[in-house]
Amino acid sequence: KARVPVSLSLTLDISDSMRGQRMVDARAALATFLDSLLAVEDEASLLGFNHETRMFGEWTTERAGLRTKLEAIRPSGGTALYDAIDAALPQFGSRQHPRAAILLVSDGADTAGDRTPTELKQKLVRSDVFLYAIGIDSIDARNSTRINPFTLNELTSQGGGYTEIIRSTADLGPATQRIAEEPNHQYMIGYTPTTRADGKYHSVRVRVTNPAYTVRARRGVIR
Repeated sequence: KARVPVSLSLTLDISDSMRGQRMVDARAALATFLDSLLAVEDEASLLGFNHETRMFGEWTTERAGLRTKLEAIRPSGGTALYDAIDAALPQFGSRQHPRAAILLVSDGADTAGDRTPTELKQKLVRSDVFLYAIGIDSIDARNSTRINPFTLNELTSQGGGYTEIIRSTADLGPATQRIAEEPNHQYMIGYTPTTRADGKYHSVRVRVTNPAYTVRARRGVIR
C-alpha cells in the first residue's frame, strides 16, 4: 500500500541545560531528520521550549527555512516540558495530512510548567496525534532535573508512540532514525457494519501469527 504523508512537529528542549555539545548534536540529528528521514511530501514544523514554548517554524515542506531557524536557536531558561506538548497539539488543526506526530527531544525533567501529566494524557487520548520522545538521561545531572523516563513513557504510550532513553547525545542520530521508520509501518483499521449501523462502539483486535512481529496500537474513534 502507498505510504500516507505525515505532518510532524519537531519539539526541541532549548533550556539552559541543552547548552554546548547537546545542542550541537540535537541540531545535527533534527537537521538529518528534515533532510533525509522525511519524505518529500511530508510537512514539518519547529517548536522550541524552555520555560515557555515558541513557534520557530510553521507547517512547511521547505526544509531549508526550518534548518536555518534551528541553527539560530540559543538555549536558555528552565524546562516546561508538559506545557510544550500541550502547546504543540493545537497546531495540528491546520495540518495538511491525515497522519500526525510530535517528536519531542529533551534532557531534563519538567521544572517550570503549569500542565500536569494527567491533564496531558486526557488530551492525548482525545487526539489523533502520535507522540514520540527522546529523553537524554544524563548521569551528571541532579535527580530533580534529570529526565523522568516513567512519566515520559506514560505520555508517549497514551499518544500511540514510544520513548527512547539515551545516555549520550551521540545516540540521538540512531534514535531519531528508529522513530522515523515508524510512519512507514502504521496502519489505520476501521469497522464497517455489514448491516445498518447500530450506533454502538466496536473494537478491532489485531493479532500476528509470526512471533518476529509485534503490534503496538492506540485506541481511537473513527467517524
